[in-house]
Amino acid sequence: MMTHRITFLDFESSSLSESSYPIEVGWVTHKNGVDTPHSLLIKPADDWTNWNPDAEKIHGISREQLMRDGISIIDVMKALMEDVGDYIFATSSMDSYWFWKLARKAHELGYISPRVKKVDLYDFRFYMQWLATISPEGFLCLELAVDSAKKKYPITHRALQDALHIHCEWMEMHKQIERNPENLHKGVLAELRFSAAFPDDEEFMV
Repeated sequence: MMTHRITFLDFESSSLSESSYPIEVGWVTHKNGVDTPHSLLIKPADDWTNWNPDAEKIHGISREQLMRDGISIIDVMKALMEDVGDYIFATSSMDSYWFWKLARKAHELGYISPRVKKVDLYDFRFYMQWLATISPEGFLCLELAVDSAKKKYPITHRALQDALHIHCEWMEMHKQIERNPENLHKGVLAELRFSAAFPDDEEFMV
């Protein structure tokens, strides 16, 4: 079975509403036993005005901090596309929504991707549940992997920490069931793809 370059992705956002937008992205890319972590604050677009003070209390990022320290949307998208793997795992459909919102805005602002194929995001939680079914003690292994990740990388609602958390969970699970963490089962992945909305209802290559 072929090994793959895999990325674990997480976003923080302005809120959880339909008008929300990504404010921080963190990701860890794994290939050949090497992990590369990244984290970037995202400077909001002019028309990204939604802001929920309750969300700010959770992630601790202010809009003023984003305007001062945030990276432009195009530069964030460039950094992502230069590093992410062939398969991107996220923990929720909202992460997929914020990824595509970032990608579409970058596209509107003139970003042209060097990639020639569409990027897909996959459901991390469902894939882990599926892994648990292929080993006699799979669900116990999954429980141990989750506990280990919680201890090493507690969920903090900061993008990189939370991306490191799911990456750790992935590595611990594969260690428990004695499988190569770079082996993927494409037949299963096809069922775990998050849906994406493309500009102008056309397939959007990012």
